[in-house]
Amino acid sequence: MAKNLHEFMDKLRAIGSDEIIDVKKAVDPRYEATTFMRKLELAGRNPMVVFHEAKNLKGGKAQIPLVINAFASRKKLAIALDLPAEQYKMEPALELSRRYNQTIKPVVINKSDAPAKEVIQLGDEVDLFDYPVPITHALDGGPYILGGSVLLRVRVDNPKAHVDLNKKFGCSPDEALRLLFLAREQGLDVAGLCFHVGSQSKSADPYLEAIAGCRRLFDQAAEAGLHMRILDIGGGFPIPEIDDDFDCEPMLYEISTALKEYFPDTEIWCEPGRFICGTTVNLITRVIGTQQRNSQQWYFLDEGLYGTFSGVIFDHWDFELETFKAGKKIPATFAGPSCDSLDIMFRDKMTPLLNVDDLILVPICGAYTSASATVFNGFAKAPRVVWEDIAAELDETAATVLPNAG
Repeated sequence: MAKNLHEFMDKLRAIGSDEIIDVKKAVDPRYEATTFMRKLELAGRNPMVVFHEAKNLKGGKAQIPLVINAFASRKKLAIALDLPAEQYKMEPALELSRRYNQTIKPVVINKSDAPAKEVIQLGDEVDLFDYPVPITHALDGGPYILGGSVLLRVRVDNPKAHVDLNKKFGCSPDEALRLLFLAREQGLDVAGLCFHVGSQSKSADPYLEAIAGCRRLFDQAAEAGLHMRILDIGGGFPIPEIDDDFDCEPMLYEISTALKEYFPDTEIWCEPGRFICGTTVNLITRVIGTQQRNSQQWYFLDEGLYGTFSGVIFDHWDFELETFKAGKKIPATFAGPSCDSLDIMFRDKMTPLLNVDDLILVPICGAYTSASATVFNGFAKAPRVVWEDIAAELDETAATVLPNAG
């Protein structure tokens, strides 16, 4: 078995360029290295790539090469385990299992005999821009070190939240101090506290209670010698629902006021997810079948619980269906296209009469929809279309088809 990375690379070189590529030309880690990797990916190749002349982030030659895709295939894992290259299917998993069950005692050797050695830099010696750290895109945050900073999550009871996120996570306030000091004893940087009042929360009260409770914990920790600097208030800010166009501005004002009062000198984080993207996406779905079942009208759509409507289950969301049709409304059942009888989104949903090929607009699909969609039963996920990308084309098409319109 290879004792270090260099021996492993030599084994790959003996197999050929399908497993390793040595790049001897100067390569910039900003976009250039990852562009090279992307081209290989598009070609269906996944070799380890060694950029021997990689630049650092200052533009000079890095002191160490850049290696990407060290274990990007099961074949490489097989080779690393001293298995024949063609035994890359179940064999690596079985070999790993065998080794886990037959561990060997470590052997202590002299430092000078060690096949791999640490390179240690301290204090001002550390400059991450001296290294060939890949930059993938313009919004890439750049090089950073995971410093072991942690926030302790405190449980917040809020039964009125649309989705309760505290059943599984968060400690009680009574446990907080013990856990904070335990984390510090383990060498972690205990930076602060965090909480989440639950998704789609329409009251400031749970936030205000949590903020006041966290202030008490900050003070108690400081009295015991632990000074924290960050408070993460999570997300949960609401968006409009069917028959409830909630105005959250007064609620956000209350939260902001409490933060200024209780934490004027603390770094505040928040995690607005649904609030940012929930209203940014609409779904267009098509009626692909109609049927009378048990004296009720059923409509089958080309999207279902296994697709964009997955939010019905995972997010408990009631979606609006805009049919752009007038007339008497009837209670109907709406089901998805899959073979699963679970794939029913709505029962007794009031709707005008619909026909096969009718289109339905479903607003507010920007959160907890495509993220949890699947391709179950072979149905592809709904394609994404950005309005700004097609607006001009649609205008041109409309002008051709309807030259006198408008």
